[in-house]
Amino acid sequence: MGSGKGRTAPDELRPAGSKISPGEDRVLSEMGVPLKAGEKVFGIIDAKSKRSNAFSENDFHLFKVVGEHLAAIIENVRSEERYRAVVEGALDGVMVLSEDDRVTYVNDRLAEILGYSKDELSGMDLRYCLDEESKRAMADRKGKRQRGEGVSPQVELNVFRKDRKIRNVEVSSTVIKDSQGNTNTVAFVKDVTEKRRMEERLLQAEKLRAVGEMAGGVAHDFNNALAIILGNTQLLLNTVQDEESKRSLKAIENEAQESAQTVRRLLEFTRKGGYEDLSQIDLNAVIKEAVEITKSKWKDEVQEKGLHIGMILNLENMPPVAGVASDLREVIASMIINAVEAMPEGGRVEMRTFEREGACIQISDSGWEWRKRSKRRSSSLSLRPSPSPIRGLD
Repeated sequence: MGSGKGRTAPDELRPAGSKISPGEDRVLSEMGVPLKAGEKVFGIIDAKSKRSNAFSENDFHLFKVVGEHLAAIIENVRSEERYRAVVEGALDGVMVLSEDDRVTYVNDRLAEILGYSKDELSGMDLRYCLDEESKRAMADRKGKRQRGEGVSPQVELNVFRKDRKIRNVEVSSTVIKDSQGNTNTVAFVKDVTEKRRMEERLLQAEKLRAVGEMAGGVAHDFNNALAIILGNTQLLLNTVQDEESKRSLKAIENEAQESAQTVRRLLEFTRKGGYEDLSQIDLNAVIKEAVEITKSKWKDEVQEKGLHIGMILNLENMPPVAGVASDLREVIASMIINAVEAMPEGGRVEMRTFEREGACIQISDSGWEWRKRSKRRSSSLSLRPSPSPIRGLD
């Protein structure tokens, strides 16, 4: 506080570089108060008078109190502007609800989620945007709060957009009271619609995978059983003489073959590009089983025509391989049948196993023009040792 008679205000209350000059602009008294936010000075409130000794100690005290309140108001406005900028730029929706669930504030993101403008949402009853299940959940939460019971801060609701399309949202809320004692709910809203759809798709895929695994296991068991039924039926067809029995056996053979095709399609559907159900295979044993199953084709039928096909097996001691025995047996049986059909005048089929960067099966036959060319055809299967699966045809 200062006056024209030499009384001066404390230095920290005077603007930087200012001086009191009794003859300058006839300012004879002056006092100033800094505006502070914490310890930081961001302004000064200043009072001047053309009268000497114009300000008393009470005036200075009142002026100081006014300065402190003014500084607090300015800082609050600045803080509110900063917070508003943060809220408006938030990636999640933000809203404030009154006690009767009417919207008093929303940010841009929530308006985008609901498809309304901010003006349209202002004053709207939030329950208008909820489905029946979500309305009951909101009412239940509100009742528990009123009874003083604990309520989870998070809840998942289904909301209708302006176009009445439904969205799944996750709401985190808290109840606060303003300076007038009114109760308001501040809620943060996250749109989880796409997340829920992805979870449903993953759950459905998991269910299908489980069904596929179960169906694959059942199909393998049926496939093994059908191979035995088919093989023995074909053997019986070449031993029985009774025509009625042959017709019955033929019917069994046809049904078994059709069932085998169905099982094969089921296995292809459940496998989807990978060998998931591999087991240890004795390669030589599988070959012998395939030879036995096809015996009626390469021996009995050929002998009835007065021809001969020799089956030569050169099987070395082989390590176990990883694979599906029924599939491998089916492949080998098909190759034997193809070889037999390629030798209408008889010949021979040679099968051998050996190791060459893995387990190998080689199948050779004398072919269509064996007498002309004295040359045999050959095919081979290459398999890696366990635990690697079958590599394929070479």
